[in-house]
Amino acid sequence: PCTYILAGRSSQLEDADKFMSLKTKDEVRKYLIAEEGMKVPAEIEKRSQVIFKSNQIGEAIQKIEAAGGKAVYRSVDAKDSKEFKSFIKYLKNEYGKVDGVIHAAGILDDKLFADKTWESFENVYLTKVNPLEVIVSTLLPDLKFLVMFSSVSSAFGNRGQSDYAAGNSVFDLLSIILLEKKVPTRVLSFNWG
Repeated sequence: PCTYILAGRSSQLEDADKFMSLKTKDEVRKYLIAEEGMKVPAEIEKRSQVIFKSNQIGEAIQKIEAAGGKAVYRSVDAKDSKEFKSFIKYLKNEYGKVDGVIHAAGILDDKLFADKTWESFENVYLTKVNPLEVIVSTLLPDLKFLVMFSSVSSAFGNRGQSDYAAGNSVFDLLSIILLEKKVPTRVLSFNWG
């Protein structure tokens, strides 16, 4: 029974309750066509993405609260270091402390290295690394735990994912460094398949 602050780029819709019964993107699309009269496929797809993400946020909040916790969602761009530092400051002021962090931010923009633009590389890489730098500089060593969602691509690579592999490698290396420095924070880096 503690407070969970969920943060992500997506916004939760103000009228989210109206869509909560729609469990799949296909159900959302059918609803938009039948109930809201949408006809343009690109607009339907864009709106269904927003609704589906909002539903995922609502479902996560419901599950946490059903288990006895309190959940709050905030939209924040963790890649923007200034915005994320401000968010951490808000959390400390509002809740007094932050006990733990699960860093699961990540995006994919798969392209072969020769075809990858610097902007694309930065977008993927910095989505992983910038929030981590803010977490380490503002919250360690007071955190009880830091969990990072890394990827097996950091060790073995995946075709078209040099940027994603590099960002996840930072997670893995940081966990080793913090272990060697014997910080009191429990640090885990999960290499998802």
